[in-house]
Amino acid sequence: KALAYEFPESFDPSMPGDLVYSGGLGLEDPVPADGFGDVAAGRLVLSPTRTYAPIVARILAQGHRDRIHGMVHCSGGAQT
Repeated sequence: KALAYEFPESFDPSMPGDLVYSGGLGLEDPVPADGFGDVAAGRLVLSPTRTYAPIVARILAQGHRDRIHGMVHCSGGAQT
């Protein structure tokens, strides 16, 4: 909830308090990441999603780049 106090303009004040910044970690809290040791939670939040990367790489490698005019990945989380 520290971010809510520091940045009150970052959320709608009519939102129930228990939903505002309801995560249990701070941005600098360490999170175990397989093969990477501990990584700051904020870095994980800001890192790109790699779920589709292998599939997109195969599509591009098969020569379909000229048929792709845009891509969007909306995870639905942490967006304003």
